[in-house]
Amino acid sequence: MSVEYIDIHTHKETEIGSTIISVQNHRVDVDVNLKHDGYSSIGIHPWDVKNAETFETRKTLFEKMISNNNVLMIGEIGLDKKVSNSIEHQKVVFKQQMEFAKFHHLPTIIHCVRSYQEIISVKKELNPSRIQIIHGYRGNKQTTESLLKQGFYLSFGAYILKGDPTVVESLRHTPLDKMFFETDDIADVGIKEVYQKAAEILSVSVEEFKKHIYATFSDKVLNPCC
Repeated sequence: MSVEYIDIHTHKETEIGSTIISVQNHRVDVDVNLKHDGYSSIGIHPWDVKNAETFETRKTLFEKMISNNNVLMIGEIGLDKKVSNSIEHQKVVFKQQMEFAKFHHLPTIIHCVRSYQEIISVKKELNPSRIQIIHGYRGNKQTTESLLKQGFYLSFGAYILKGDPTVVESLRHTPLDKMFFETDDIADVGIKEVYQKAAEILSVSVEEFKKHIYATFSDKVLNPCC
């Protein structure tokens, strides 16, 4: 029996009754209503960090939103050194959201741009109880090895389809039980084609991929005990 495709991070709607299980991202204070019928993640994106109090002023909203049983993860959260928002404020808000996720025993999905060492440092400090997934992963082999050593999971997306050599090399060095796939916010990218391209790169069948990713999703995201 065929299992569903998992789209671990998307900003797009998935048709009800499709062969895809998606986790739709909601940016707290931007998407305050969970209209998605399937699974969701919620978080303050680093682009939305106004000051060091950004999370505290929205904590009540977070509490209300996670009362919805379909909210599986906190995210996307993280650090982005390419934007003008204060990186120090971003660090405060990121750490607060990581602490919130740990308190509520939720996995996190992380946006990381030029900030891998800082992300690793926070993980070491907080020792979160659930998994952390780096979304839209594009790091090189050395960064990949460092993140995997620290227990991160990696989610690959559109850059696989572009044949980006750095991403392809990183994909090849990521164990099947440590990877996810996503469509993010790219309108013309479907999760099935991402799986197909990754399967070609690694010389495995799409069905084998689906079984591995579904098993990891079920065990590490859906299961509240892991």
